[in-house]
Amino acid sequence: MTPLALPLGPEPPPAPRGRAYPVHRGCGGALLLREQLVVGRFAQHEGLGPEPLVCNRCHHGVEAGLEVLLRARDAAIVDRGVPAWPRVWCGGPAEPLGAPRVMVEFDVETVAELNAREHWRSQRSRWQAQRDRTTDALTLPAGTLPLLGPWCVRLTRLATKALDDDNLGGAFKEVRDTSAAALHIDDGSPLIAWAYAQEIGDGDATRARVEIWGAAAVPGSAP
Repeated sequence: MTPLALPLGPEPPPAPRGRAYPVHRGCGGALLLREQLVVGRFAQHEGLGPEPLVCNRCHHGVEAGLEVLLRARDAAIVDRGVPAWPRVWCGGPAEPLGAPRVMVEFDVETVAELNAREHWRSQRSRWQAQRDRTTDALTLPAGTLPLLGPWCVRLTRLATKALDDDNLGGAFKEVRDTSAAALHIDDGSPLIAWAYAQEIGDGDATRARVEIWGAAAVPGSAP
């Protein structure tokens, strides 16, 4: 499976004509997005700059803001199409290659929403807290989150008591939506695969762990 252009090689491929790729003002070439490789388990954010854009004509790297990066990504999606993350038995995502590009863990209350019997104000307050804490956890330096898909995102609940499988996904609804928004993708897109897990942890606080892999971790992609 080939990741969304740019492949992890020395030579950028030619960009198709007639698409809305951002233009390199220096030579008029098309700017293509290339994912960074982060070696080892993600632990520190220092030293991670913006995702590199490479001109397909002069092969120079160009620094750009988020709007330009997303234009390059969206143009490549239209031109080449991006394969969905490969699935395994029962539709679950195939195991990513290597460590996650991003791993964050934070305190957040997640409950069995299908079985909750409470006032709507309490429910709304919990949902807002889930969104706020996920947003804070995923507000990271430029270049940390992988903008190049497809993506695999695993949401893990750490609590003293496990939930039924049918309640686990529902408990993460707001965390899922907010994580997708951080990647600038709809949570229902075929480009993003979701996996859910839970662990029995110590202490009374319920925590969540969000792990994100990008295009470089797709099984079968170029190393």
